[in-house]
Amino acid sequence: RRLLDEAIKSIREEFPDIPIFLKAKSSMVRLFGDLIENDRNSNIYFTTLGLGALASRSCLAISIQESTGIFDFLTMEIPAIEYSNYSDIHIEIYPERTPWKDVPGYTICESPDELKSAVRAVRQGTCETAQRKQLNTYFGHVEDLEIFGVKPDVAS
Repeated sequence: RRLLDEAIKSIREEFPDIPIFLKAKSSMVRLFGDLIENDRNSNIYFTTLGLGALASRSCLAISIQESTGIFDFLTMEIPAIEYSNYSDIHIEIYPERTPWKDVPGYTICESPDELKSAVRAVRQGTCETAQRKQLNTYFGHVEDLEIFGVKPDVAS
């Protein structure tokens, strides 16, 4: 819960009025339902919308711990931030911390100050935002969307 509280605080310092949406996983509702119930003016909501739908309307994504869900945000050219407090055991076993480490548009934060700085960079427009072409190059992916009726120049 501490990580989520710190994430909300960082968002509110830079974006005081935007709505914050939390994925409505059963564990999230159990753990954080009181946060929303106790402050109806918090502008924080649970949602069951898919991540692609959320990404289409977001200015940033913060994942508490590693999540493959950030891919939806990256492909929509939305800055994605992972906020984690990696244990010493985790770092010993997996020193890279996360498989997303070098992905364009992705930022890893391990302290409240790092998170505040990353969110501030989003507000100021100084953060790295991945372009689809960068992601395709990074992952070695050749995208052919013509099957969906999308012209090649639109997909780039």
